[in-house]
Amino acid sequence: MRARGREPRKRDEDADRYDAFLSYAWEPDARLVTAVRDGLHRLARPWYRLRALRVFRDQASLPANSALGPSIESALAASRFLIVFLSPRAAASPWVAREIRYWLAYKSVETLRLVLSGGVLVWDDEAGDFDVERSSALPSALLGVYRHQPLHVDLRWAAGDDRRDLRNERFRGCLVQLAAPLHGRKPDELDGEDVRQHRKTRRVTAAAVTALALLAASTAVAAVIAALRADEAVANLRQATSRYLAGQALADRAGNLDRALLLAVHAWRTEGTAAARGSLVTTVHEAMRGVVAFPRIRPGDPVPFELQTLAISPDGRTMAAARYPEAGDAGGPADGRVYVWDLTGGAARVLRSPFEQAVNVKRLAFGPDGRFLAAEEADGRVLLWDLAAEPARLVWTGEAPMDVTADHRLAAAASASGVVAFVDLLSGRVLSRREGTLFEVDERGGRVFGKDPSQRPVVWDPRSARTVTMKLSGTYGFALLRGRHVVLATGDDLDTLADYDADYDTGDGERRWRLGLPGPAVAVAVSPSGDRAAAWTEDGTLVTVDTEDGKVIGRSRRAPGPEPRLTYSPSGAFLVADGSDGASRHQTLLDARTGRARWTKRGSDVVFGPGDRLAVVRGTPVLVVDLGTGDVIASGDPYTWAAAVSPDGSLVALSGDDVRLIDLNAPEPRLIPLPGQPDMIYTVLFDPSGRRLAGVGTGGAAIVWDTASALRPAAVPGLPATSTATLSSDGVTVFYADENRAVWRRDLRDGKDVPVPGLRGASTLAMSPSGTHLLATFGGESVLWSVAASAPVLRFPSGANTPVAFSADGRRLARGQRDTGPYTVTVHDVATGAVVATVRLPDFAQPAGLTDTAASPVIALDRGGGRLAASLSTTQIRTWDLASGTSEGGCDVQADDYTLGTGDLRFTPDGSTLLLNAGDHTVRFADPASCAVRRSLRTGDGNGALNQDGTLMTTEEPLRLWDAQTLEPLGDPLPGQGSDLAQAVFTADGSSLMTLGSDGSVRRWPVGPDELIRRACAIAGRELTPAERARFLPGGVRRPACGHATG
Repeated sequence: MRARGREPRKRDEDADRYDAFLSYAWEPDARLVTAVRDGLHRLARPWYRLRALRVFRDQASLPANSALGPSIESALAASRFLIVFLSPRAAASPWVAREIRYWLAYKSVETLRLVLSGGVLVWDDEAGDFDVERSSALPSALLGVYRHQPLHVDLRWAAGDDRRDLRNERFRGCLVQLAAPLHGRKPDELDGEDVRQHRKTRRVTAAAVTALALLAASTAVAAVIAALRADEAVANLRQATSRYLAGQALADRAGNLDRALLLAVHAWRTEGTAAARGSLVTTVHEAMRGVVAFPRIRPGDPVPFELQTLAISPDGRTMAAARYPEAGDAGGPADGRVYVWDLTGGAARVLRSPFEQAVNVKRLAFGPDGRFLAAEEADGRVLLWDLAAEPARLVWTGEAPMDVTADHRLAAAASASGVVAFVDLLSGRVLSRREGTLFEVDERGGRVFGKDPSQRPVVWDPRSARTVTMKLSGTYGFALLRGRHVVLATGDDLDTLADYDADYDTGDGERRWRLGLPGPAVAVAVSPSGDRAAAWTEDGTLVTVDTEDGKVIGRSRRAPGPEPRLTYSPSGAFLVADGSDGASRHQTLLDARTGRARWTKRGSDVVFGPGDRLAVVRGTPVLVVDLGTGDVIASGDPYTWAAAVSPDGSLVALSGDDVRLIDLNAPEPRLIPLPGQPDMIYTVLFDPSGRRLAGVGTGGAAIVWDTASALRPAAVPGLPATSTATLSSDGVTVFYADENRAVWRRDLRDGKDVPVPGLRGASTLAMSPSGTHLLATFGGESVLWSVAASAPVLRFPSGANTPVAFSADGRRLARGQRDTGPYTVTVHDVATGAVVATVRLPDFAQPAGLTDTAASPVIALDRGGGRLAASLSTTQIRTWDLASGTSEGGCDVQADDYTLGTGDLRFTPDGSTLLLNAGDHTVRFADPASCAVRRSLRTGDGNGALNQDGTLMTTEEPLRLWDAQTLEPLGDPLPGQGSDLAQAVFTADGSSLMTLGSDGSVRRWPVGPDELIRRACAIAGRELTPAERARFLPGGVRRPACGHATG
């Protein structure tokens, strides 16, 4: 198989899409190819379609002014299958060879079909390839492509037969074989479908003749009716389609979130129904809980059985994955391909080993800048790829084992039998070669440890000729290099622990000390800095040693069991003894200084976090354990495949039936499920910053999450904890008071603060809807403050029972006041503070049930500030026209329950309805004239607010979006501040909902269709595939959801 390059970008994928490209030699196959094309057009064609398939044949399908080369290449790129007509002329044609090579470079051999139109094609079973000598119709480009004899359709007989159409049963049978894979059906199914479509066409034709006679008599009447009903029918169809796509999007989000996002976009573009908006909100908000991208495999590229080996480049830009199941293949095929993606998503580059045998890839390692990628295959071969080349270029091959320094700068591997090569992963050059066998690379020091041809341990400097050979003869094992120490077990029974000086400058390989062990060593470990060593013996003795002088600093006993292991923690302060009691494996943590056991947990191995803060014990279940205390911080489910710890040790990721994230900085760490998992994820890995988490798994599934977004969805840089703050509707400004009660204006885009003089000491802040003025309270006084002029506009008394309301355009402010008798409402011009109107409220009767307090009315202004509404309860409402001062009507019936008292009052944007929030947790939309409730919704706390155009509503505890007309929920409750929510405000442009928590946290949730679509398209990173379009979209819908090139 060939390495695949990057497919050229197509001008308009949907417009130029072909089902098949016909490659042939003009002479003598032109007439035969034309007949095949026409037959493919007609076979199984539904009566209402022009063609069953769209087929490209160069002279017939190219416009007259097309340049042949680019046009052919564009058509190839836009085709699903390549059908090659094989003949002696075709075998000699450079054009046919180029078309085949292009296809094999950018497409899959599984989509290449062969038709024998002349000459001979012979397969050699012994060689596993075509017989070049005996095959006269074979283009050279097909040599070495197939591992097994491919099927082909033999049409040589048709070259001299004039009956090349579907009425010829033999020709028709050949076309059924050729067309079946293009239709995605079995030949017998396609054959039956063609018969059914032919019969249906005859029935439709007959019916059409009859209908035409009737139609002629009723044309005049029908034309009038059709004109009236056509628009209604189209509108109904669009609404039904929109709702159908929205439902599909919601059904798809569990396992195909990227497709769900695209279906939601298509639903909205089809018709802006409430269901479409709900699916957009649901899918986008779910994806915002961490999903960054869905790295994908380009349609036509081979899909791996599964991916389990994963690496991320040190610069955090690139990820690579391959297949290597540690527990065995379990029947899965060997797969030597490596898939390389940008961490931001997009289609994979597929690296194929040039060697014939397909094997799994055991390990992947990037160079420091991500340009070079080293792959160690299961059979011991090591490949080094240059990813800067297009296609990626194989620059070096070696043999296992392979080891890499911690900074990814140096790799070591065998370049031939008995020779070790040192490779610079920044330049891709081989620095030097030494005779010997590789043991390991000192990750910290960059030195290489192995043995020379005489079997003596040796330390090499890969960048110079310096070498230190240990002065040791005889048997040794468990050899390890750390710092300037080489520690190993020696003696015929490996019952002695010894330390050799490996320093280039002062050491000459002399033994520094040796220590007799109570029995043969079965495991040895050295701390990362080399200051301590440990040995576990066959009789169960575990000895820890100071490597400076060889003195024993700890001793304990525990049965090692089969395949014991010793592992030091990153700092060397702890040592884990991995043993077995015969029934299960157990991990014991010991103090590396004393050898005393701290705790024991059941599990197969341990993954350490940095800084010796925690360890992940992979068992049933997986345990996240505090290294110091042994306390279990969190545990995963029994079917966890892999665990990863972030570089700073604050996060743990577990992959199993789903992927979960644990925030160890949280007061109570818990498992947070991550959305968007496309399939079973076997391996997870943090990038070097810890900000990104990548996962790969079954069938090439790959996904990238943002860990900060997963923990705090929709968060933007917020404020210090404060109880006095207010958001502006511009979506970028927040005003707040600091701990000294000084007021500041913060730009959320850059976090910069600007002082607001004159407002120090404010106890509350409220921003006008226009964002031009602040309303601040100081004890018993309220101040209306101009942000632009940085000066007060109006001052008035304030108190607990002093209602205040802005008009929705922010130009007017109404305030209520009561001295004696009923309330009086004064309406001011916000710009000048001038009084616009004064209204005396009726003396509403108090709701029944109130005993120790008195309810006060709430007030509201309509959008332009020309109308005033006041309410004490849901049955006590009055409205006034401020220009004339006249009452517009209302009601005044004493409420029989104090919970019906109005907590908040708003006009809808069109002024036709009042929104009342009552104490019975119900939001009501009421007619202001009659007080009749038009619709209502019972929610958490009954506190509803509308966006600028009145199409969306929020309610609190939990914070949730609703369609304001249908009162259908839009998406799930929004995570975040919960009961600590201080403010929720729609931005003036309608794009977002901003929320402010009492802890100063700010979140921005997209709610406007344009912003939701932008987010959906950015996360999905693709369009629907042709198969997905055929499955979900109505026939004829060709418009892309986002405008991505699907590639």
